[in-house]
Amino acid sequence: MLKINFETKKLVNEIIKNPIEVKKGYFLAYTKDELDNDIISIAADEMLKVRDRFASFVIAKLKNTNKYKLSARGIETNVQIICEAVGGGGHFNTAAAFSEEELEVFVDNTIMAITSTGKEIKNESDFN
Repeated sequence: MLKINFETKKLVNEIIKNPIEVKKGYFLAYTKDELDNDIISIAADEMLKVRDRFASFVIAKLKNTNKYKLSARGIETNVQIICEAVGGGGHFNTAAAFSEEELEVFVDNTIMAITSTGKEIKNESDFN
């Protein structure tokens, strides 16, 4: 288990305190703040820990760059195809994308990718 310090935990909680539910179970949080790469990823991990969330997406500006990072996490949800839709990639449950677009444009493109992508499951036993 990854242990984080109190200041990191406080920062992560601030980022994810008011996420947008883009569609049922898919949550997005974003900030204009410049953050370390790891903090963005940790925020996506933490946001997914809430019951009835299938996917989490966190966008923030990468510290000391002109790029924004999207970090995506999923539970039985293919976040890779969502990240690919905005120029990124990764794995089924863990993916990311980077953009030099304005934050609002990147957020809008991410929302469009989320809403246009269905929940992809690993096997038939996932149907409830």
